[in-house]
Amino acid sequence: MKPSPRLLKFLRRALLALAVTATLLAAFVVVENWRGDRAWAAEERALRARGEPLDLAAFATPPIPDERNFFKAPGIADLLITDLGDLSHRAIRADAFTPLKENLGAASYIGTVVATSTNYEADGRLRRGIKPESIVVTPGDPMGDWHLAQTRLLREKRITGPLSAEPAENILAAMKPVQAVLDAVRLAARERPEAWLPMQFSTDQPSLNVEFMLTLGKALDGRAKAELALGRTDDAFADVVGILGLARSTRAGVPTLLSTLVGEALRGITAAALKGGCRQHQWNEAQLATLQNLLIDPTAFGRFKRTLQMERIEMIGYLSSPSVSPPPKSGLLEVLFQAHGSVWAHLRREAIRLAPIWMPHGWFQQEKVAVSRIVAQMTSALDDATDQKFPSRLQEVKNLADALGKSHSPYHGQASLTADYLSKSLVRFSEQGNAFDEAVAACALERHRLARGSYPATIAELVPTFIAAVPADVFSGQPLGYTRTPDGGFKLTSLAADGKSEGKVWVQPGGP
Repeated sequence: MKPSPRLLKFLRRALLALAVTATLLAAFVVVENWRGDRAWAAEERALRARGEPLDLAAFATPPIPDERNFFKAPGIADLLITDLGDLSHRAIRADAFTPLKENLGAASYIGTVVATSTNYEADGRLRRGIKPESIVVTPGDPMGDWHLAQTRLLREKRITGPLSAEPAENILAAMKPVQAVLDAVRLAARERPEAWLPMQFSTDQPSLNVEFMLTLGKALDGRAKAELALGRTDDAFADVVGILGLARSTRAGVPTLLSTLVGEALRGITAAALKGGCRQHQWNEAQLATLQNLLIDPTAFGRFKRTLQMERIEMIGYLSSPSVSPPPKSGLLEVLFQAHGSVWAHLRREAIRLAPIWMPHGWFQQEKVAVSRIVAQMTSALDDATDQKFPSRLQEVKNLADALGKSHSPYHGQASLTADYLSKSLVRFSEQGNAFDEAVAACALERHRLARGSYPATIAELVPTFIAAVPADVFSGQPLGYTRTPDGGFKLTSLAADGKSEGKVWVQPGGP
């Protein structure tokens, strides 16, 4: 049976429409690929002209002697190198490592409870659900903070009897299963002041487990605060130096954004522990001078700039061949995907994951251009030579991230997520810089009090005996704010990222 003329006419028109559509799509892809290749070629030329690194090998550092290398201390590499689930390379037996990991997790949680309880806020949030009569106030614990911490840990069965009269003793006893590991970390930090790992550019190579390092830092912090409460200042000092050793070690190997932020978090933990000892005037001159020198980090913002450049290289490498390249080693893509939970963001994530199947190659090239320009704008917001940040440029970075987040352009799918996360990281990192400068200044001020019986009338009086120069606010470039308080203490202040409102504050009470 012959097909009807009407059917043949319909089929001819359908085939013609299909051919026209295919031709238009092919032309569209050719044009988009040409535009993308041209845009990226121009951007790459601009990067080379500015001397920007385009190869991860540019971040390689020369090795250091083993006797100065933190990771060459006994047991340290076993703890901190490679994913915790891979035990094949470890000297620690697999059947012994799992309980060690669990015990360190418990110790880290105890450290977190101690940190929040001893930083008790007047709104009583931490005491909700705990009967007032169960909080014991003593001369050495006027707010009942240590009894609060003990009560919380008892309720969660992190501490078990028999109990001594001193809550801090009971907390230290609960951390005994990991005492040897914590002692090894602080010994390595004291004896090996530097850290180095070979650059690993392949995802199947061992890498630094920064999450586990943060766990160790929290455990050391909890133990240091308990030791301070019991008057064991030397032990607390050794633990604080151990936390700083962990912070320094995050700089080893590939300078990822994740390792940089964890390093800053560890330095923040150190500053909090330092503040606890300063409030009770427990540190001596030698300890304060050592902590002051260890907290000074003139390369911090230069490293952050290099970290952004490294992330750009990793993201560009991923976007160059997304169907075969794994996500960057820093886990930045996974962090980005987890940080945006809306339905639209979920659809965008899935589109990005499946993009190699349907996207023109030129769109990936345009994404590379967008990511490159985002990083360029972020690095222009800081001056690593002076450690100054420019609030107006930080606001420009935030505005760019907001604009890209609202954009539905196919050129900005990954770039929008990258801009949002990196801009928030840049602001947080910059604000933390002021917090560390305040800790350095607080050490110098406490040394002045030990030497001369009181804090100075002006912060400039510290120079040059107790500090080489007064730390500058990273947002204004001016010295940190300093005022004496009526009780004989002091208050250090700095600006927030907007360059106007008050940011980080360090209040030191007076008294003996």
